[in-house]
Amino acid sequence: MPDTAAKAALGDFEKDIGRVEQLLRLIYIFRDFAGQPAELSGLAQDLYDVAQRARTDLPILSGSLLLYLCGRFEYFVRELVGTIVDDLVDKAATYEELPSALRKEALIRTLQINLNPSKFNYSATSASALAAQLANNLSSRSDGSSSLFVDSTTVTITESNMRPDVLADLFKRVGISGLWDTLGKQLTLKSFLEEATDDGCKKAAMARLDDIMNERNKVAHPIGDAVFPDAAIVEKIAHYFRALAQVLVDLALAPR
Repeated sequence: MPDTAAKAALGDFEKDIGRVEQLLRLIYIFRDFAGQPAELSGLAQDLYDVAQRARTDLPILSGSLLLYLCGRFEYFVRELVGTIVDDLVDKAATYEELPSALRKEALIRTLQINLNPSKFNYSATSASALAAQLANNLSSRSDGSSSLFVDSTTVTITESNMRPDVLADLFKRVGISGLWDTLGKQLTLKSFLEEATDDGCKKAAMARLDDIMNERNKVAHPIGDAVFPDAAIVEKIAHYFRALAQVLVDLALAPR
């Protein structure tokens, strides 16, 4: 069932967001502990001494959690779009019955992988198998003489950060156009972003995701002195990802 798979992907992502929030709370507590005068002994004194020395480096931990969050968000989106691919394939008897956008992407990605298998973590053999499956799909018949199969992980390949345009492109591959226009109408997102209008919500949601990816790149690709985000910044990002993920699942499960 597509709803089961989509909700499972959301559940796994929300669990990871919760883990990040717990680790951020640990950073807050550790920082506060280091800032207090203390008369301790034994292991408590050792912890206090370490906290004193590491206090100013805690943003490095926050930055690591930001990278993890962004990676998990990308994986969640690809997994969610993959559930839509699987649902469309399950409902189609032949390759021609699939949405044209999905057929196009399956072709493009299969060719890209075969041109440079290692770039996409494929071997020459597995890339050739994808090409053979595509050929089989093109000759599929509704009488069941050949099976229809599309590898969702192939269709959802991305080569850039999950910026607004990349996110919209992934959903467009499965026939869902105007992603941000649709998301801008969602009351859940409007409430979270405190935007009353559709257009205001759309622009704020896109800008927020773009800013997050900018923060991510500052950590992943530092220029000069590295600038790491404070735990409070990462916490706000976690909250945004939770809200955005929910409306994306709602969209994925909407009748088409």
